[in-house]
Amino acid sequence: LRFFTFCTWPTHSHYGHTRPLSLRSRRVASRARGTSSPASERPHRRRPSATRSAAAMVAAMEVSDDGPAFDEDLLRLYYARLFPYEPMCRWLAYQPHGDGKCPPGTGSVMNRRELSLTLADDVYIRYQCFPDAAGMKALMTKRQPHKIDIGAVFNTSPRDHLTVKNFRPEQRELVFDIDLSDYDDVRTCCQGARVCGKCWHYMNAAVKV
Repeated sequence: LRFFTFCTWPTHSHYGHTRPLSLRSRRVASRARGTSSPASERPHRRRPSATRSAAAMVAAMEVSDDGPAFDEDLLRLYYARLFPYEPMCRWLAYQPHGDGKCPPGTGSVMNRRELSLTLADDVYIRYQCFPDAAGMKALMTKRQPHKIDIGAVFNTSPRDHLTVKNFRPEQRELVFDIDLSDYDDVRTCCQGARVCGKCWHYMNAAVKV
């Protein structure tokens, strides 16, 4: 069964076989100088909100010359706050606007769509499914996959593949796989699986072609 891969990036999404963009946040150390004043004289400091903390983490990203370093905290932040669950489910369900029976991003196709996940240490799990964007978010925030493979739409829910005798795929997409490694002969910035902002100009051109 042919899968196609959806790899997650903090600023945009693409299809390929490269793992998610993973960046290392900088640690900024600050020291207070002088003697500390009594608690009653200290100015009240508002506790930063979760949104501000997320923005600070993203602003503190750092990429070395050897490529991006993986950061579990940023991956957790991405699935909790940045992953486009609603648009993704509308696309996977072939129901972007909904109808009288089902809201957008739900329906029979969505319930029968399989996803497989590659977790840390190359742990691979199949037959994952969910009914809507809320279910997808619960799955992604729990598993925090390094790679997502989108599979076929089956004749029943993939979670029942062991109990259904005639379990089979009914439809799947025609996929054109574009690998940046195919451009190693002309890329001057990166090679192999490494990706930078300059490399994406080749991907943009390939999609248009």
